[in-house]
Amino acid sequence: MDELIAKLRDFLSERSVSSGGWAPVGEKDMVNFREIVGMIVSLKYAKDPDGDLPVQVILVDRTKFEGVGAFPIRYSSRATTEEEMFDILRTLSLNASMAVARLEIHVKIMNFDRVSKRDATG
Repeated sequence: MDELIAKLRDFLSERSVSSGGWAPVGEKDMVNFREIVGMIVSLKYAKDPDGDLPVQVILVDRTKFEGVGAFPIRYSSRATTEEEMFDILRTLSLNASMAVARLEIHVKIMNFDRVSKRDATG
């Protein structure tokens, strides 16, 4: 616990300030933040026999990456009703739809860049 508190104090010792957009996020900050969150989860929960923790945390530096575009999917093997199975199916479908939408945006950007470069070179 003392190590966690020391890491947390060090992490919070310097505030990152916005100059209009998002505040800058350094690589070292992300590494330290992941370590702190990992320590919190490890202090709270015991690992299973395979060494896995029962909680997964995903941290995203939104200054460099898009936010996580998917919802957690319940284990199908643990569904006990038809409604729960349909909820899982709806979540899977929604995740697939969001992935396709992001893929379409990415392809449009690539095509726009390709056409712009072609037009610029004649």
